[in-house]
Parts: sequence; structure tokens; C-alpha cells
Amino acid sequence: MKIASVLLIAVCASVQLFGLQCITASQRQAFRYAFAVFRGTAVRVQVLHPGDSEPMLVTFKVDRGWKGPVTETMRVFLLARPLEGDTYHFHGGTRYVVHATNDVFMDFENLRQLSGGNPVYGIGSMCIFRVRTDVEQESKRLGRGQPPKPDPTTPQ
Repeated sequence: MKIASVLLIAVCASVQLFGLQCITASQRQAFRYAFAVFRGTAVRVQVLHPGDSEPMLVTFKVDRGWKGPVTETMRVFLLARPLEGDTYHFHGGTRYVVHATNDVFMDFENLRQLSGGNPVYGIGSMCIFRVRTDVEQESKRLGRGQPPKPDPTTPQ
């Protein structure tokens, strides 16, 4: 267990030292450190403020979850052009498996208002944590999972 922690620290340190060199986490590592893991279709990709970093809010219609508080609609915040590191370009209508973090700065511009007060997750601040388009293969690796819970704002 200590070896894995040391390795993760070493990877993170090297990312900060070299900036643009990001290492994709294995499925096992990403699952372990993710706050939420889900499969869904990107139904809305919003550029919040065109400019240097192009912050984006991506809304997913979720059909499966493996970890965390997964609901029918999940929102992910990212910078399309971070100062350092790599990013991911989501496309509407495409299915993804997303390993998300819960370290999003909710006071970023009007993010709280745009999300309707619902939770917003991230995919990593400098380098993406794990986002997959090989949905069927990744889903098999993750196992059965469970259906998402109803959205908190959806009337019962």
C-alpha cells in the first residue's frame, strides 16, 4: 500500500515538474482514487468563458455507475486549455466512462448557477484522471455496476 502511495506522489511530482507530461492512470488506480465513476452520454458541452483556458461544463445522461453518488444527470467541469498538462475534448452525443474527482472550485464564475445548484465534478486539475471512449471494454473491466439514482431535482 505504501509503495502505491509513493508511486502516486512520484507521478504527481513529475507532472508538476515537467508540466506537459501526463501519465494516464490505470483502470485500477483511477477507480481507487476517483470520487465517482459513471458511464453516460455527453448531452451538453458548454464553454463557460471563451478565452485563455476555456472552462467547460459537460452534462451527461448517465446509464450506469460504479462508484460514488451517481445520478441520472452528472456534470463535469474542466479547463479546455489548462496552464499545464493535457485536457480532454468532449463531444455531444458520445458515450464515455468517466472517473471523476470532487475537487471542483464551485465559486468559479457562475458554475453554481449553471448547474442549478447540483453537484459538479472534475476530471483532474492539470491532467485528466481517466476518461474512456472504449465504453464496452471499460464497462466490462469495471464489472456490473448499478443504475444511476434519480436526479435530486426530479419530482418523484
